[in-house]
Amino acid sequence: TTTTRLLTEPQAACYLGVSRQFLRKSRIDGNRANHAPAPPYIRAGRMIRYDIADLDAWIATHRKEVM
Repeated sequence: TTTTRLLTEPQAACYLGVSRQFLRKSRIDGNRANHAPAPPYIRAGRMIRYDIADLDAWIATHRKEVM
């Protein structure tokens, strides 16, 4: 079997547990105060893809440990 490294917007939203709207708005608006920054993405023409390694790194940077 082949593992897909690049995810479509719907796949990335499912992977992250966020809405497609969050991904779209964060791409368009960039980093805004009091909002999570957009996860890294790849644009080739009109195609938008998300690298799983980038999504995993994005998750790790937003992880909060409770002690």
